[in-house]
Amino acid sequence: MLMIIVMMMELMACTSAKKDSRDKDIELDQQDNANKDTVDLLEGYDYLVIDEPIEDFELKDLEGNIVKLSDYNGKVVFLNFWATWCPPCKAEMPHMQELHDEYVDKDAVVLAISSTNIELKGGDDVKRAKGGVSKFIERQKYTFPVLLDEDSSIAQRYNQIYPLSGIPTTFIIDKEGTIRYVKVGPFIDKKQMEAFIKLAQE
Repeated sequence: MLMIIVMMMELMACTSAKKDSRDKDIELDQQDNANKDTVDLLEGYDYLVIDEPIEDFELKDLEGNIVKLSDYNGKVVFLNFWATWCPPCKAEMPHMQELHDEYVDKDAVVLAISSTNIELKGGDDVKRAKGGVSKFIERQKYTFPVLLDEDSSIAQRYNQIYPLSGIPTTFIIDKEGTIRYVKVGPFIDKKQMEAFIKLAQE
């Protein structure tokens, strides 16, 4: 199943760094947002509604600490599926770090999930996948939590909620533990992420 997911992903946004019409739309959105205090989100364009309970899990972070999703009840959670080979994933990470820096002690958290199967495009070498992710995160000096989906079971479970046909894919979870929205593609800036925090609290 995950092999099919990976093959589809390679046909999606992360197959090339070339600019397409969606990239141009993102650039225009960034320019527009720079002149606004708030960001408007459009259902069907910026996100899709899910409204399903979370699939709880426990995963290790890069330091070996156990992280449980339900421990973040009371916060808005950005559950982000990504890979080091994905240009749009890498493009949004500075915004994720900005949000983490500002909200780490507040009411929102970023959890970036690295699935072995997705990271290795179908491979299952856990040690190699972790090594590549660790080097990337250390090199970029990111400090938001990165969780290792070593057997790719969490990616499989969330693929049942909404197909992971492209990365980055982010599930936005409200404070009560409900998956409110899914966003396919990168966040264009921190303002857009903050708009999702507000939307998830409505």
